[in-house]
Amino acid sequence: MHKLRLAHDRPAYAALRAGTRCVCCSGDAGGLREPYRNPDAPMFSVPVCSACTHHALGGGSVEKIMQGVLALIGGLVIVLGLMWGGVGLATVIGLAFVAAAAIWRAAERAQVARTRARGHHPGLEFEIGDGYTVVATSNVQLVDDLMSLHPSAHVRGDDLPPARAVRLPD
Repeated sequence: MHKLRLAHDRPAYAALRAGTRCVCCSGDAGGLREPYRNPDAPMFSVPVCSACTHHALGGGSVEKIMQGVLALIGGLVIVLGLMWGGVGLATVIGLAFVAAAAIWRAAERAQVARTRARGHHPGLEFEIGDGYTVVATSNVQLVDDLMSLHPSAHVRGDDLPPARAVRLPD
């Protein structure tokens, strides 16, 4: 995952507003756009083609929180079940909760892997802070496009191609 940090003088979402290529597959979005909701900034939309509408933008944090809560409740029920008399119905129910959370997470990861295998880059995320915007994506073409529009941007990522010139933040 690449993280591109840009100064707020020209925010990344302003550049994406004018774009026509899908932020996920870099194909022609055909004029279609998806809203990106961020509680810290005004809502804006980015180009997303019809094939990418369900996976292009990030926002799976609610699902991850729900998975964690499900696993936590399961763990608590297991502990209470063991405290109240060994392996009983409560322990089995707790194990079922933990298993459901693990299966749910594994299914999501498998779906993302299948999507990436088809050349897509799901889960575009923005972090809009005081004086900067961070764009997190695995789409190298999108990073290149944003770098050409924002030459002062900083790129961070473990999977950057070795030929790319990168300026890391101090």
